[in-house]
Parts: sequence; structure tokens; C-alpha cells
Amino acid sequence: MVTIHISLNSKLTQLNLEMILLF
Repeated sequence: MVTIHISLNSKLTQLNLEMILLF
């Protein structure tokens, strides 16, 4: 449960960083 939550959170943060880089 915890590891899955961390993995999802890391993916979300990566997407946010990519969006920031795009703009």
C-alpha cells in the first residue's frame, strides 16, 4: 500500500514538473 502510494505520488510529481517545463 505504502509503496504503491509513493510510486503514484512520484509519477504525479514528475508529470507536474514536465508541465512546468512545457510552460
